[in-house]
Amino acid sequence: MSVARTSNMTDYEAERRNFHLDVPEYFNFAPDVIGKWASDPNKLAMLWIGQDGEERRITFAQFDQVRKECPSIAFAVEVEPNADIARREGWTNYYQIVDKASPEFTGPKTRSDDSCLVYFTSGTVGYPKMVLHTHASYPIGHTITGKYWLDLHEDDLHWKLSEMGYCNLLMCC
Repeated sequence: MSVARTSNMTDYEAERRNFHLDVPEYFNFAPDVIGKWASDPNKLAMLWIGQDGEERRITFAQFDQVRKECPSIAFAVEVEPNADIARREGWTNYYQIVDKASPEFTGPKTRSDDSCLVYFTSGTVGYPKMVLHTHASYPIGHTITGKYWLDLHEDDLHWKLSEMGYCNLLMCC
């Protein structure tokens, strides 16, 4: 059941006149958006829908428990406190990784105008061209799409289906 909310835009002319996009000097999507979201263990980390329509909403707190049920494991991590015991070929020892890692992930300090990613135009009226996006132009720029076009609010879940190579894939982030 959906809850009625006030639309993000109730007066187009007022929004157009007063619109301002805040772009900080430094911005990186991973720590500034995903990291902020993930800092709340009760926030939704994944919405899983099975082939028969079954649905699971998984919070960040539950995520580690669910990982072991994943049918396609990209790599295996062995959780053995003594790295000299039961060392398996092709497995990585969890404790060795953790011992080398920093307890904090701050992400790289990137300026908002630093290069971030390149997409190609569709090429519908000529050859495709590369379009360079900064750390602000694509991720922060899509706040406009989310707020005004999709009318998303702070805790909404946006599910975007797209081909992996298509630029709209990132709109789901």
